[in-house]
Amino acid sequence: MKEKEHHKPQMRHERPAAPHVHVPAAPAPAPAPEHRVHRHIPVRPQLAKTGEAETGLAIASSAVLLMGGTLLYRRGRRAARI
Repeated sequence: MKEKEHHKPQMRHERPAAPHVHVPAAPAPAPAPEHRVHRHIPVRPQLAKTGEAETGLAIASSAVLLMGGTLLYRRGRRAARI
């Protein structure tokens, strides 16, 4: 007699179900900005702004004061002679 071989029932291996993870939806992409055409406008070279306007005003003021002082000096000398 043949001995009956005892067979184990075949088991199916199934993958375990993945846990459900809530993934938030990605925000909608911002609309692309309108494409603007930029024209290149040549710029004339300029010197640095160094306060030249204030210097010019100071030179003019000092010249007026110097001429006024000279006038007063001459008047004073003329009045001293008389």
